[in-house]
Formats: sequence, structure tokens, C-alpha cells
Amino acid sequence: MKGDNIVGVTAKWLVTEEEKSKYINALTNELPPLRAKVGISQGELAYLIGVSRQTYSAIESGKREMSWSTYLALVFFFDSNQGTRQMIRNVFAYPEDMVLRFNNGSEISSFGSEELFGIKPAEISKMVHSMDESAIRVIKTVLLAEYGRCTNMSADESLRFLSGK
Repeated sequence: MKGDNIVGVTAKWLVTEEEKSKYINALTNELPPLRAKVGISQGELAYLIGVSRQTYSAIESGKREMSWSTYLALVFFFDSNQGTRQMIRNVFAYPEDMVLRFNNGSEISSFGSEELFGIKPAEISKMVHSMDESAIRVIKTVLLAEYGRCTNMSADESLRFLSGK
């Protein structure tokens, strides 16, 4: 190992100690509010990420630095939770630049419940509430048709799904 370069590791996959430290510090500072937002105890979270409650407590209080593997487990947990997904991005604890690098400069396409096509939930709600029944039926039909196409659902399955059977 020479500096941050590891023999045999392509630059695309290389994560420097500086990068790791930056993300770990950003996440460590936000652990109490993130955990509170989810409503999970230190012991429960420690169990989920595979460390002892004492270890997790020491990390959260800043008495112990978290490992990279613990960071990755915590980012996965908080990114998978609707209430904290945007929070970890707002405090720069989510490694967006690293994810872009891993995906050759492309963002991962995903739609969280917090936003659809870049439209905030309040705006979506406002839009839906202003539509009549016919418009809502059209949107449901198109959404279901595209879901069926993307998941290779048969026409019969799509019709059963649409009718609620």
C-alpha cells in the first residue's frame, strides 16, 4: 500500500482515507438526530449494524471513531429509511460523489416516497386534489401499464391488479 493507493485497485473503486474521514465525521455529528428521527434506540441500531450497544454509544458520543464498515452499514440503514434519506444528504453524510464515480458519472435512478420526478409531496398532493376522477383513472392506468411493462407483467395480471382482484 502506497499512500492512499492500493495495488490492484482501479481508481474508480479507490476511496481515500481523507474521503472516508470526511464522510465518517459528517455522519457521526448527525447520529443522535438521525436516530431520533427514525425512533430507534442505540441498542436496536447497534444490533442492526452488528456492533455492541457500548461500541455504538461510544461512536455516537464521539469517544470512539467509527470504522468504514460501520459507516457503510449506518448509511445503508439511514438511506433506506424514508424519514432520514434526505437528512443524510443534506448534511453531506451520504457519499454522492463516490456513488457517481462508481457509476461512471451517472446518478442512480430511484424514486423515494419523498419526491417523484423532482416534485415535492405537497405539490403532488395539490395536483392530485385538483384532478377530477377521470384524470386520476388515466394516471392510474398509465402507471399500471408502465409498471406491467417494466416488470414483464402479463396483460391478465395487469387487469387483475388494476381491478383490485
